[in-house]
Amino acid sequence: MSWIRRKDLHIMTSGDHVYTSDTRVNLLREGKFHDTWTLKILRVTQKDAGSYECQVNTEPKITTILHLVVLSK
Repeated sequence: MSWIRRKDLHIMTSGDHVYTSDTRVNLLREGKFHDTWTLKILRVTQKDAGSYECQVNTEPKITTILHLVVLSK
C-alpha cells in the first residue's frame, strides 16, 4: 500500500514507512484489522494542494486518486 503525490510522483508512504522528510506527514492505520490506511498532512498549505494516489500493489494494481483542495480564509 502506497501514497504518492502525483505532481512530482514522490512516494509519500509505502507499507508502514513514511518516505518524506516533511514532518507534517503521517500514516494512520485504523480499523479492526488495521485495513484503513490514511495519509495525514498537518497544517496544510496551498503547496499541498493537488492530487494524491493511493495504490495497492496487487495484480491488477488497484489505485484511487484523491484531490486535495486547500481553501484560504
